[in-house]
Amino acid sequence: MLQLNNTLLIAGMLSLVIVLAGIVIVHTARNSTEFRATIDRSFIRQANVLLLQSAALNNELRAVVLAGPSVSRQALEADLHELVRASSATAAQAKFLENSTTSGHASSWLSQGLSDRAAAVGSLNQAVHSVLLLGAVTTSATSQLTQVPTQISQAGMVIGRARAGLKRGPAHATLTQSRWKQFAALMTPVGQATFLSRLATSPSLAVHHQLAIVTITVHPSALPLQSVGSNFVLLPTTSIEVGAVVGNSGNVTEVPVAVVMTLLPLGGGAPMQRTDHLALRPSTSAAVDHGGFAVAPGKRYQLIVSVLPPPGSSQTHSIVSTRTITIAHA
Repeated sequence: MLQLNNTLLIAGMLSLVIVLAGIVIVHTARNSTEFRATIDRSFIRQANVLLLQSAALNNELRAVVLAGPSVSRQALEADLHELVRASSATAAQAKFLENSTTSGHASSWLSQGLSDRAAAVGSLNQAVHSVLLLGAVTTSATSQLTQVPTQISQAGMVIGRARAGLKRGPAHATLTQSRWKQFAALMTPVGQATFLSRLATSPSLAVHHQLAIVTITVHPSALPLQSVGSNFVLLPTTSIEVGAVVGNSGNVTEVPVAVVMTLLPLGGGAPMQRTDHLALRPSTSAAVDHGGFAVAPGKRYQLIVSVLPPPGSSQTHSIVSTRTITIAHA
């Protein structure tokens, strides 16, 4: 038994020695000049793609800012949304590379730099959104826009550190130049004030509310030879379905929009009513359908479809469309 224990002890010690030797070999290999050079070269290929993407975003940002006060509200909001999405995606890709053991912590510096650029785009988007929402230059918008120069400058500084670290590394790798060009509309107080003022006073960016009832349908369908104008004559039935399409041809999202359908018996009786609430983006429409309005052959009804704009809308009046519906005798 003692001999067996000694044998197991010796085998365990040999295994430990082998494991420790392996760790030393791996550690030495990971810290060898050639290994670190390989890491740098692999990283540089991916990093340069991200920097080229970032440089393209800078050109798009400049175009959006210069054209902003003269384009439509929808176009400006869409362009900024895409810039935010694209810059955030590039920063996320850089974050994925951050664990690379690059020379001079280049992967971490690159990740921070592209995150700072994404933050700058986010600050610009928030500033513009604030002005568009209130139609005026606010303290909040000014504060948000003044962060942009700092965020862009900081990004350039840390990306420069990544470039220097890789250049000093064993691969002497060269990181693509990717400086965001500075322009007065974002980088100077006077330029920022002018930019925000032009946004606030731009006719094309001013809020425009325009809700409308596009169509109203009734089922069963009206009898064409007996229906005139808004007076519909339907086949004999005890139940009708009503549908309406509401459109938003304005330039802001309307929410909540109340759509009220009322069927009023003209010979007396309780009115029947259905209400829906919609959210309508600019240049979109939505359908509302309701069945089960009880009717009787030989009776007349007034169908009233009303659209109530959201509270605070400049389109303060309701949009109303009426139909007189006669149910034919059985």
